[in-house]
Amino acid sequence: MTFLDANVFMYAAGAENSYRGPCRRILTAAVRSGVQTATNTEVLHEILYRYHRAGEARVALERAREAAAVVTAVLPVEEEDVRLAMDFLGRHAGSGVRDAIHAATARRWHCERIVSADRGFDLLAAEGVVRADPMEFAAQLPSP
Repeated sequence: MTFLDANVFMYAAGAENSYRGPCRRILTAAVRSGVQTATNTEVLHEILYRYHRAGEARVALERAREAAAVVTAVLPVEEEDVRLAMDFLGRHAGSGVRDAIHAATARRWHCERIVSADRGFDLLAAEGVVRADPMEFAAQLPSP
């Protein structure tokens, strides 16, 4: 299974940029080709927070619902994940808190990789976290 970070959903829905097409292709593959994907409750929270804070409450709900509908599974963030994330942060001080939470959840659920444009996940490589850039991952997907 492949874990999708919040930026995959946001780039896919956002203005034209170099990640928009690849992120849309990833989400299309998740729906049409049966590519097994997951995200977690914290990613949905990030999406809700970002749009709601910008005064776009309706868009926040739409984007979070779309993200939840596209993936194979929305994984819960549990105490075990938070404890593992704290361990990661203790060993890799430069890591982001959300990145550590996502990495811990992905690891607990045996996700093979995290697709994200966020290079901060690379700081967690020693923990077995494999980040795939959306452009590279999309290029490896079967043609629609």
